[in-house]
Amino acid sequence: MSKTLDVLIQVAERKVEEMQRKLADTRRELVANAAEQVRLEREAAVAFVTAVAEDDVQALQAAGAFQERMRREVVKLKDLEVQLQQQEGEQRKMLQDLFAGQKKYELLLERQKLEAKKVRAKKVQNQLDEVAGRRR
Repeated sequence: MSKTLDVLIQVAERKVEEMQRKLADTRRELVANAAEQVRLEREAAVAFVTAVAEDDVQALQAAGAFQERMRREVVKLKDLEVQLQQQEGEQRKMLQDLFAGQKKYELLLERQKLEAKKVRAKKVQNQLDEVAGRRR
């Protein structure tokens, strides 16, 4: 039984580690997404300021079109952000469940070891009692 629990613990640890990697990847994607949103918003603002400074109607029209394109891209990124946040929440829940499973196996193994230790101690005590009984 002990070997079985050792294997179950190892499998559970691998699953926990894999989920931790997935969660870290999702977090990195969220950070990159936020940075990209900021970059696009800044680019749109700079394009508009540059067009206004040039005082050119065509530049203003081009800047307006560019801003609209950037706005659509930011909306897509915000939608992706919502999906990533949902994914992160699901991964956190799965990680908690996997970690709880791992701990359950570890506790069972500890109980098993403690029980085996008690059995060994009882055998030793019985042997000592037997030896003490013979000497009397």
